[in-house]
Amino acid sequence: MAPSGNSQSHLYDVIVVGAGPVGAALAWKLAGDGYRVCVCEEYEEVPTTLRTEHLSHQAISLARELGLFERIRPALIPLDSTAHLRNGHLVRANADGPYLAPYDQLVRSLRQGLGKVTTMVWDSAVEVSAQGRVKNVRLKSGRVVCGWMVVIASGANGGNFDWLGLTTSSLCRDYSLTFSWDMELEDPERMTHSSIVFRTTHTSHGYGTLKLFDCGAARIRANFLTYWNPGDRRHQAMMSEDPTAILNRTVEGLLPYVGPFRITSPVEETPTHLTRAHGGEEAGLVLAGDASNQVAPSASLGLRKGWHDVRILSELMPRWERESRSGQESLSLYYFHPAKNGVDGEALARSLRERKIAIDWRPEWATRRLIGNHIPDWLESAVVKPALYQSLNLIRGDRSGLDS
Repeated sequence: MAPSGNSQSHLYDVIVVGAGPVGAALAWKLAGDGYRVCVCEEYEEVPTTLRTEHLSHQAISLARELGLFERIRPALIPLDSTAHLRNGHLVRANADGPYLAPYDQLVRSLRQGLGKVTTMVWDSAVEVSAQGRVKNVRLKSGRVVCGWMVVIASGANGGNFDWLGLTTSSLCRDYSLTFSWDMELEDPERMTHSSIVFRTTHTSHGYGTLKLFDCGAARIRANFLTYWNPGDRRHQAMMSEDPTAILNRTVEGLLPYVGPFRITSPVEETPTHLTRAHGGEEAGLVLAGDASNQVAPSASLGLRKGWHDVRILSELMPRWERESRSGQESLSLYYFHPAKNGVDGEALARSLRERKIAIDWRPEWATRRLIGNHIPDWLESAVVKPALYQSLNLIRGDRSGLDS
């Protein structure tokens, strides 16, 4: 699996299945390191989506480290300041930054020019098999692509990896429903910050955040993260012809703060089921990003986790190349990598924690909703939670380790 520059051999060092933010980033990194890379992606046209990504400082730092920042720069929108409202009242305004990026533009920027340094195959993978150390990826068209290593970076895939011989377990079924749309304000001057975040302390409203992003040209994009079940009447109302009524009733302070508004695009919904895939190591496959285990579609958790996987894989590739093997023993270096498990665990715990903060009625989580972000997490964990449980005599021996 030695780097081979411009070799014309059809036996690739790495086959990447999926050309989203994680797959395309990995392909760029490995191709830049001299490996022969083939990228298999079902959709040549990036699916149009109204979702907007908030790229945290950690995500941008990873992009710079991987040499991706200049490639994604055209898709980035500076995030100067954010207004945070709770129960309709402004509680703080700060510089959350640094950038926003519409999802489809982010993917297009990463795919731009990728075909010049890798082999791009616009087809969907339907089967992966092995002949000795060589992996064979069979595509829907019948074509077979061969390589030493296969990386699955095709997202959560609906929790279904039967075609890979893998199994998935549910971490949280019906975790969330996220709605996205474009809107314009009757008075654009009321959008005084780059983004506005609405939260509530009332569990009956059942949502985590409504985030409004100023994308320029009087265009506002909205991401509405809810914890409603698919059969909830509010879900049906959001997908109706005019969801503004349910928004005004559910999101306190929306109309008073931004004024009258008009939704200018179809409302898109994205259901999320937190899942984890099993058997990748035994099958000789690398699962990266949401393909490994899914996290909440908020606060750039997925991007940071996925690009962190890219960094770890790029660090391990020279070792795999020296050892000239890609079996279970070698892949365990990735699956049991302390840094990977640390980031994955943090992202999952944070996802489950955000859901509890939004809709759990128990005193611990009600307190967390009330104090918001006014005290550091470490102080809350060390002082607030123990005192609360002691005073209310709610200490349980079977508490889940995912609560913190």
